[in-house]
Amino acid sequence: MRPVLEQAGVCTWAPLPAGGALRQRACGAHSGATGPRNGLLRGPNILARSFQGTLDDADPHQHHADHQEPVHSFVAVPPQAPVPEHPALQPPLGMAWDAGVWTLAGAFLLAARISRTVHEESVSTPRGLREAAARELAAFQLSTATRSGRETVVAQEAAAADTARVSAAAQRAQQEEREERERQAAYSRAAAQQAAQLREERERSRQEYDARQARLEAEMVEREAAERATIAAQRAEAAAQAARAQREAEAAAELEAKERAERAAAELAAAQAAERQAAEERQRLRRAMQTFAYRLDGEVTLQRPPKGTTVMRGPLVQEATLRVATSCGSILGGPGSDLPWTADFAAAAEAGDPTLAVPGLAGCYREAAEGALGALRLQASTGSGGPLGHSGVDPALIEQWVTLGTLQACVAALGVLRPLVEAFVRGGEPAPARFSVKAGIRALPADHPGAASLAVHRAVQALGAQDSEALRASLALLAEEELALAAEDLQSVEDGVFNACFTGQPGRFVGLALAVARVLAMVELVQEGDEDKEAAWKALRGALRCGAQTAASDTLQVPAALLAAALPPEHRLVEALGHMSEANLSPAQKKARLERERALQAAAAAQLLEEDWVDEAAVKATRIAEQQKQVPYAERIWALTNVAGTLAMGGPGETEQARRLAEQAVSLKQEWIGAPRHPCLLPEFLLLVDILSRNLEWERDAAGLAGVILRIVIEVADAYAEAQDPLSGVILLEGAQQRLAEIAGLRNPALKAASRASERLQVQLTPAQLEALVGLRKRVAPRALQRVAGALAEKLGVQGPIVQRSKIEEWARRGVALLGPLT
Repeated sequence: MRPVLEQAGVCTWAPLPAGGALRQRACGAHSGATGPRNGLLRGPNILARSFQGTLDDADPHQHHADHQEPVHSFVAVPPQAPVPEHPALQPPLGMAWDAGVWTLAGAFLLAARISRTVHEESVSTPRGLREAAARELAAFQLSTATRSGRETVVAQEAAAADTARVSAAAQRAQQEEREERERQAAYSRAAAQQAAQLREERERSRQEYDARQARLEAEMVEREAAERATIAAQRAEAAAQAARAQREAEAAAELEAKERAERAAAELAAAQAAERQAAEERQRLRRAMQTFAYRLDGEVTLQRPPKGTTVMRGPLVQEATLRVATSCGSILGGPGSDLPWTADFAAAAEAGDPTLAVPGLAGCYREAAEGALGALRLQASTGSGGPLGHSGVDPALIEQWVTLGTLQACVAALGVLRPLVEAFVRGGEPAPARFSVKAGIRALPADHPGAASLAVHRAVQALGAQDSEALRASLALLAEEELALAAEDLQSVEDGVFNACFTGQPGRFVGLALAVARVLAMVELVQEGDEDKEAAWKALRGALRCGAQTAASDTLQVPAALLAAALPPEHRLVEALGHMSEANLSPAQKKARLERERALQAAAAAQLLEEDWVDEAAVKATRIAEQQKQVPYAERIWALTNVAGTLAMGGPGETEQARRLAEQAVSLKQEWIGAPRHPCLLPEFLLLVDILSRNLEWERDAAGLAGVILRIVIEVADAYAEAQDPLSGVILLEGAQQRLAEIAGLRNPALKAASRASERLQVQLTPAQLEALVGLRKRVAPRALQRVAGALAEKLGVQGPIVQRSKIEEWARRGVALLGPLT
């Protein structure tokens, strides 16, 4: 750089080693260009301009080729270094200082002037311009080199600073590591010291615990010994108490046995006394009674009918092989008819069957009884006395007197008919057999407490008040009296016939039926409104049905047939007795009768086909019936119930048709089961009762059927109780009452029986079951009856090629296990 500066006419100044003087290095011809004309007075301005030019040379980007301002360089101070601030110079005392200062100032001004002059001369010619450009380039390169050097220095300083920082950080890390090791060592020493203290404390605690445990063990040993002693004492006391209690129990048992024996003896004595008193009362009443009777004498003959005589057995016409002829009369009324009554039979076994023989003969005996009663009426009208004028004989008893005589004559005729039939079967010709009965009535004065007429009136009053308990008591009293009257003077009748009619359950049923007939006759006399009569008949029929339900199976057919034959044909009891007799049949008897009926129908159909005058409609109907019988019961019942349920939602005409179909379904199910009342009938019964409840005219039928359903539900509930599930039984009973209470009527005996059965089963429930019953009444009970009916509904295919058990068989085998619990 120095040659360039020298070529550009820049002078460098350097301080003198001594005296503060300056020495000048001149370049070229301008090195000695100094003089006063440069103007010392202009020195400061010249120095400022020269310094400004020097600063401009440091930045090459601030000059251009056409820049005409002269360039001055002042290298006494580095180009980019800031001008240091010096304290103000204080003029020293004396002239020596003034001379030096002014000399220095003059030198500066002279250098600046010379530099400016050189610059102006250099840029005024092309060569000067080139030299100026060269100088500017040199200045730029110098500036760039200076800047690069400065950046290198800065980078080196930064690297040195980073190295210093890293070294300081490493030293700090080493210091921290040393401090951490010291802390860890101190912590380890403290932990070891604390662990030693803890071991000492544990050892002290263990020693204290061992001592305490030793004391506790000693105390426990003492306490156990005391407890064993106490327990031994208690056991001894308990044994003593047990011995005392046993002795007391034995003494109490002996005392109770003694008291029981005394009570039994007292009861026996009381019963014997009551029996003696009752016998004495009966004797006294008999002495006070006035007995009225008429005698019926009859004859029964067996003979062969004329050739060609036929009998009708349903649709089948058969040739008669046996004829029974009978006649009957009385001394008062004479013979009942001019000619004997005859009844033809196709087989001897039919003549020996009371249910078949009695209906054809009872008319003769009734005519004889009515003839005797007519003679008594004639006596009363002529003033000759007799029972019709007695105050204790009510009109209902007079009307029933004929029934009693007819019944006794039928029983006596059956007694002599059976030996005749047996002789006829053996091939003999039996002689006519005669019989005689005395139909009597006994009467007390009307105001006597034991008069039967009072019981009749009390029964009528109970019917009006709808008091079932009073009605039952009155009927029981009347039944005993009626049975005694009916069985009187029949001791000579063959034992089998007599026992089948007047002993045990059949006898009680006969007495109850006669009592119902007598009360019903009194109701017809004293009641005026048809509704009252109908209500009374409904109550009496229910009482008689309850009596029939207690009888064993297959025991009411003969009594029912005898009673139906003895009563007038138009009497209400005749039809009811037929239904009750049907209900009393066992499944085996129903099945056997069904087989007989089918055989008769098949024979009748074959007979019709063989005849010349074939009735096509009858043959077609028979063929359809036979085809229907080939269809399984389950499918026929399913079809009938489905159609009935659909029609029930229609108009009145469709509702009537729905009722007929539902009744057919019930009949088929009863025929299949062989019983009129069975749990498996619930699905069909519920459908029928729903249909009946839609029509107000069928209200009574619906109430009666609802009572039947409630009776079945009671049986199912009892079965649940026997299966140790009384809660399901209670739910079923309450659900049935909710469903059928409105249809059955609040006074329906079956509804009351269901309520009593529910209360009886609730006694068997545990407290938890009673608490659960509160919620089950609302959630489960309303659907319980329908759920049971759905479980008992038959499915299609139970009688198809694949052998499956029907619900009827499942019920007989499993019982309520088929239904499952209702909770």
